[in-house]
Amino acid sequence: MVPDNLDSHSASAKEPIVIDQAVKAVQAVDEDDTPRCACGYDRHHHSVSQERAYSSWGGFWVMIMGVSASPIRIDFRCRLCKEKFDFITNSEELKRYL
Repeated sequence: MVPDNLDSHSASAKEPIVIDQAVKAVQAVDEDDTPRCACGYDRHHHSVSQERAYSSWGGFWVMIMGVSASPIRIDFRCRLCKEKFDFITNSEELKRYL
């Protein structure tokens, strides 16, 4: 017996909507051109580390003098699968990672 406030067709009608939303979310991730590791994480995920590379002069300022220097390259590595999957060498983007 079905309660008066619950129609037997309403529950089945809602299920395809939820499934459709999940499929659209997966398709949106698939259509995105953002590089991802084998785990599926992009460079903004908390399980992804930044590995900065400095020029020899920039390394001197960072290591010896403790001054912030602009890196010449940043590699992104997943801490779970250890895959290096993305990098930045554009000077405008690198300035955001000081």
